[in-house]
Parts: sequence; structure tokens; C-alpha cells
Amino acid sequence: MAAKADKFQGSYREGADPAIIIYKGDYYLFVSHSGGYWWSPDLKTWNFVTPTGLDIIDTYAPGVVVVGDTVFFTACFSDGYFTTDPKGGVWHERGGYSNGGDPSYLLDDDGKLYVIDGMAGAGGCQVDRSTLQKIGNDINTGAYGDCGAHGWECLGDDNTNTGCCGAFEGPWMNKYNGVYYLQYAAPGTEFISYGDGVYTATNINGPYAYQDYSPFSHKPGPDGFICSAGHSCTFQDKFGNWWHVATMLVGVKNSFERRIGLFPAGFDAAGQLYTRTDLGDFPLLFPTGVRNHLQSNAIRPGWMLLSRNRPATASTGANPGNAADEDVRTGWTSGRNTAGDWLAIDLQATCRINAVQVNFDDGNFSGDRPTGGHRYVLEASDNGSTWSTLVDKSANTQDVPHDYVELAPPAQARYVRVRNVSMPSNSEFSLRDLRAFGLRPGNPPPAVSSPAVQRSGLGKQATISWQASSGAEGYIIRYGIAANKLYNHYQVFGKTTLTINSLNTDVPYFFAVDAFNGGGYSSAGVTGAASTLTNGNSRKTAPRMIVGPPDLASQGPLFDVRGRRIAGAGVRRSSAGHSRSCGVYILE
Repeated sequence: MAAKADKFQGSYREGADPAIIIYKGDYYLFVSHSGGYWWSPDLKTWNFVTPTGLDIIDTYAPGVVVVGDTVFFTACFSDGYFTTDPKGGVWHERGGYSNGGDPSYLLDDDGKLYVIDGMAGAGGCQVDRSTLQKIGNDINTGAYGDCGAHGWECLGDDNTNTGCCGAFEGPWMNKYNGVYYLQYAAPGTEFISYGDGVYTATNINGPYAYQDYSPFSHKPGPDGFICSAGHSCTFQDKFGNWWHVATMLVGVKNSFERRIGLFPAGFDAAGQLYTRTDLGDFPLLFPTGVRNHLQSNAIRPGWMLLSRNRPATASTGANPGNAADEDVRTGWTSGRNTAGDWLAIDLQATCRINAVQVNFDDGNFSGDRPTGGHRYVLEASDNGSTWSTLVDKSANTQDVPHDYVELAPPAQARYVRVRNVSMPSNSEFSLRDLRAFGLRPGNPPPAVSSPAVQRSGLGKQATISWQASSGAEGYIIRYGIAANKLYNHYQVFGKTTLTINSLNTDVPYFFAVDAFNGGGYSSAGVTGAASTLTNGNSRKTAPRMIVGPPDLASQGPLFDVRGRRIAGAGVRRSSAGHSRSCGVYILE
């Protein structure tokens, strides 16, 4: 996505807070601080549009909706703009309701249009479908963050700061089978634990009830190429399949250095909202028709990661292994933009290679947007000395910082190498990771027996342990509120125990540990875990805190959605130079 200049830390890409719409058969993607937006006929190939007249395009948190032949756009603390030609990029100001931050639109099935907004709780109002002027009273959802009960809302990459609530931001609303799904993000975009929770109601004005399966969108650490999946948009593709497009964190050059992730999503038979972030940075199948996103073989081609922690060498530069460690936050640089420089990975066996993802770093680039394309050649070898070309992008003119290429037919090779031709804006030839996918000789690891689980931390914490599976390279720890609803997960490499802090108190959970390697994936049995500590403590006896607007307590006697009186004083939370106004309150 677009790069944003920062005079203190160099340039970094800040694509975040996405929204996707379909207009006249094409998809349109809007993100924060982009300098424009993208359109695609198929969710695969994206074309950038630099708009005119859209003065707020570089504002945070875009909200977009299609009403008839018109596209309306708004952003943080802004009024509305419109176009009838988004591909042409000519926009006009419409005015109307100026939102309260992090806005989104809901066009209800009765034709009414709403703005849903809020950065410390969620509210909104109905607006006129043409003028965008406010109609009637505010919508007060009564939904606020509650880190006293919701472990995933606590601050920190692993939610360990239990004494401080994170943000409640990025609200998004969908209506499905007569139910309103009010989605929100926590604990903050600067953490890899960033995810989305949900409240539901059968009336737009409430009452709204917190759903214990939250977070429904979550891609936490500690392992995985790129993590976090919050401040998102849930939408349907042209076939009716549901997707969740989310904010993901890099956070190296700046705490707001971010990317966009696209994940299969949906509603199960009971109406539970889910997002398939498990192996979410592995290859996915694009839709060609209606499909069931709960069936893994409907969304994945079955290609496994071949390159993690395999020996890496380079023509120049230190620590080439950083480009094979499956971590977007580390990398390797040649220190220059010289044609012929290369980085190679030894897969340590002749593998079937179906796809390669070349993840470039921006090196020493400084400016608003790189010019020119990433020009390189992708090569393969059986012996590390004689190379054949897999992909030739020496004439590429596109900015492709995470270039994913599928090979048809697949290659059979032991070594894979990327060779530089030239980088955009003459920046250094630098890589975050060179990732190869396919199948390694051999079988998947044996299935893991049911894990042992111990709840603690007033039920917000659980420690899961299991016996190692022979030949496993990694594990997916799946969990959920029913044995057949293990929709959440953590991913680890080289570990057989994991402590998580993201659970909801007083909620029973079920766990399973799956094993995988370059040869495939094996699912496992399920273990149930108690809803509270064994000594009987629960959230009912714990100090309770919620997050809301700074002036919430001054608005008179107020109660949250569970009928608890809100007391306390507002404070201001600031993180890494980016402030959010919010209050932390005690529930009486």
C-alpha cells in the first residue's frame, strides 16, 4: 500500500483501517493515509486511483457505502463526499453529518442509512440517503470495552497489562438474518494482539449484548509471518461469500507501520460470526463461486511453508537468515541497489514449489510514495550453482512490496533465489522474508493427542500444553466456546506449551492442537477447560474496568449493557506518539 513520510523515522507504509465495497461489478478498497484507493475485478489484481476533489483521502479510518448509483465517503471527524465514477476518481463534497471518529456506514435492508462511529465506545445516527444530514436521535449502543472481563482487550502484544484497558475503536456494522452485528477493535493498532469483538442486537437502537466468542477476528503472536487482525470490514464478495479485511501490524519503522490482510469469514448455522485467520498468511484460494468458509479445503490449496529457518546465503550484507525466519519485523539488506545482488535459501530437500512470496523492505527509501517497480528475477536450482528462471520481473513497473507468485507448472527444486535488477526510487535491495510454499517429501506429522489446559488469571488466562508430534515444525492451538466451534487460534513454532491471556471470564472453552510441517497438516482431538479458577474466583468478584469517552462519567447516572453502574473519572491514553482520548472507569 502507500507509504507515508515521517521525518523522524524515515518513510513507512501505513495502509490500515480498510473498507471494501462492490460498485458496478468491481471491488473498491479504501485505507487510511493512502493518497488514493484501489479497485479490482476479482480481489486479486488491484489498480490504484489518485482521486480529485476528495480532500480527506489522507484522513484516518475511511467509511464508504454504495447507495444506488452513488458512492459516499467519509473519514475521521469529517463530513461526506460522493462520486458516481469511482474508477475515474472525480469526487465532490456533500457535507452532512460530521462523525465522531472511526466512522462506517450501514445501509439497512429497509433502505435507511446509518453512520456508526466512535473511538471509545460505539454510537451513531441515521442520516439522509442523499444529503447525509442527521435524522432523529443518536444511537446509544451502550457498548464499551471491558478489560476486567475480556482478556483480549487488555493492553500489550500478549494482553498481559491487565490493569489497563485498551482502545474500543473502529466500529463496523453488518446485518445478517435480522440481527445487527456491531463489531469493534481492541486493544490498539500498535499491538499484535489487535482483534475485533462483536455485540449483537435485533434492533438498531439495541439493546446490544456482548458475544462471548469474541474476539471473532484475531491473529495474535507469538509466531506467524505477520500478526493482528483488527479495525476491519466484513463484506460479501460477488458470489455471496463473506470476507473480513483487517489491519495487520509491522511496527518496525513506526508503531503505525501496518498492512492489509484479507481472510475468509462467515456466519455459522447458529449465527456466530467467525474469521478464518488460521494459517492466514499461507496461500488462499480466491472465490470462483459459493463455498463454505468453514471447510479448509474450500479456502486453501494445501501448500505448506517450505522456507522457514532454512539456511540462507546472500551476495552481500549481514544476517541473510533474517529473510527466512518467518517474521515480517526482521529482515536483510544488501545496503545498496546493485543489479545482480541476490539472496538464496536452501530448502534442504528437493521440494515441489507451487508459490513464492517475495517480501521486500523499503530499505532507505524516503518520500511519500516509491516510484518505479520492484524489478527482480526469481530462480531455482537443484545444486545451488546452476540456476534456471522461475519468474522474470526485470521489466516490472508496479510497486509490489509483498509480491506473491504462483508457479504453473510447479517447480521441483532444492534452492530458490531472488536476484535484484532494480528497486523503486533507487532504494536498497532489502527483504523482510523470501517465502516458498508447496510440499516437502514425506508425510504430515502425527496428530497431537488432546492437550492439557489450566485456566488462571480470573479465567482470562489459560496454559495449554501437549506432547510433541514427531516431525512437526509448528502447531495451531485452536479454541472456542463449543467443541465444534474452535474458530480462534494461536500459532507457534518449536514449542509444546503456550500461555494465552485473551479469554473471557466465566466462559467455558474447548481446545485442540493441530500439527503441521512442510509435508502437510494434521488435526487433533478436543479438550474442554473450566470457565473459572479452581478456587471459585470469577469476574463477579474481580475489580471491573471499562473504557469509554473521557466525559462519560460526567453525563449523569449511566449503566453499561449488563446494567452495571458506571463511575470514575476520564483519563487520556497515549501510545507511541499517537493519542486516543478515552476514560477508564470502575463498574459499581
